[in-house]
Amino acid sequence: MKIKLFSLIIVLIGLIISPAFSITDEELEYQGVNMGDIVYPTSVQPTLIKGVLSSDKKTIVNTFFENMGRVVFQVTDMNNQALITKEAIAFTGGSATIDISSLAPGNYKIYCFISSETAQVAQFQVFE
Repeated sequence: MKIKLFSLIIVLIGLIISPAFSITDEELEYQGVNMGDIVYPTSVQPTLIKGVLSSDKKTIVNTFFENMGRVVFQVTDMNNQALITKEAIAFTGGSATIDISSLAPGNYKIYCFISSETAQVAQFQVFE
């Protein structure tokens, strides 16, 4: 009887703890790219975009923290070969979703070109 009770307690604890280890969306950390005269140290770089890679690795939802007008997102492989390009209008609180379901498993970069001299870039990985 004690073994059954102990087993039941272990199963209940496992059910409580397992959601904490489930697969969740992954936040992408955009970094500035020096393409012009303004270079920010990483610690004081303004946060312009927050990217979230869905848990199924099919979409990236980018939320904007400033009005930036027309921006261009470009997904590249690690050799900077452009694979996906999408334009969006960036306004405070707005978002743009990038469909990455066509990408094969591997490592990728996503660029957000804000102007000809400013870009933000993040890296992500797609698994099978």
